[in-house]
Amino acid sequence: MRLLQQISITLMLIISASTYGDEKVEPTYQGKPVDFWVKRLESDDAKERELAMKAVEAFHKDAAPAVPILLRWLNDRCDEYRHFAADRLRDIGPGAKDHLPDLIAQLKNPDYYVRTRIMWTLEAIGPDAKAAVSPLHVIFFKEKEQKLRAGALDAIAAIDPENADVRATVLGYLQRGPAAVARWEPILKYLQKAGPSAKAAIPSLEKALGSSSYDDKQICITLGRIGEAAVPALLRLSKDKSPELRGRAMKGFAEMGPSAKSLVPALEQMLLDEEPDVGIEAARALWIIDKDEKAMAFFVDRLEADYKIATKPSPAEGDPKGRTWAGIRAMNIAHYLSYIGPEAKSALPALKKWCGLKENPDENYLNFIKDAIEKIENKSEDK
Repeated sequence: MRLLQQISITLMLIISASTYGDEKVEPTYQGKPVDFWVKRLESDDAKERELAMKAVEAFHKDAAPAVPILLRWLNDRCDEYRHFAADRLRDIGPGAKDHLPDLIAQLKNPDYYVRTRIMWTLEAIGPDAKAAVSPLHVIFFKEKEQKLRAGALDAIAAIDPENADVRATVLGYLQRGPAAVARWEPILKYLQKAGPSAKAAIPSLEKALGSSSYDDKQICITLGRIGEAAVPALLRLSKDKSPELRGRAMKGFAEMGPSAKSLVPALEQMLLDEEPDVGIEAARALWIIDKDEKAMAFFVDRLEADYKIATKPSPAEGDPKGRTWAGIRAMNIAHYLSYIGPEAKSALPALKKWCGLKENPDENYLNFIKDAIEKIENKSEDK
């Protein structure tokens, strides 16, 4: 009988513990829940109201019960109250989706600060804010202030990147010439989100290449996100006389992931490129697409070769600039290997050689290498 009682008590404790463990703990500020502080946002006592504002800010995304008051404050004559409300709505994000009509109405708020934060709020809400796409499209199409147009397009990219009307407007914008793409990052961000549905943008994107290093990278990433339709453009780019553009093409292929397995032979050829940096990007793409062992072998061989360059005893045998570039390449490879993790164990001996280098061009390179070793070994142990 006593044994049955003990078993019964034990089971009750287990059930209680599991119930408590599953129970969501209500967030508090100074020991009080969010509703307590929301009521005090409209207190006649200025100090109490100020403390309530600090509390609502601390609740961040959990401050959704404050949304009705915050929406009213967006039209307050006091800048401090308007901007506080706009910032908190941005923090709350998806928690404000039940008030979508009121949020959309605030896109016409005369306060520039409020309008930008409302766009960020709609962006955070995402697909549930589809009713906002039409007014955001109008802002993108007609607004003269470029930052507002950029904010509108960023929001649309998060809400409904495949919207046909918006896509037509963007494609029309691209037809103005390369500068329209190269000078405006939100266009590229939008096209990256639109993916295969943006294939009509490929000719304009190709024309825009060569404008700047940053934009070339983003354009190639965009082509990669568009996918199969962009393969011919990226293959053409992989044969460009500029090694930088050839490397960018590899980044585009990497964005395609496993769906680009048919490109493995071409990428394996790119490992032989005369510019080592192009080979490094080709190896990264090969690993992402197919976990190709040739990619890992390339990383190891390149680390070994650059280690030899970095340890040349005198400038006559290896100039300091050559050592610097060897260090940069080792850093980039280590960065990629750190994401691969335990599967990069075969690269550990080559990485560890670099840790013993006495005349390293820059300590930062070693930090990347040590980080890669740690991630590879720690993840290996976890498994």
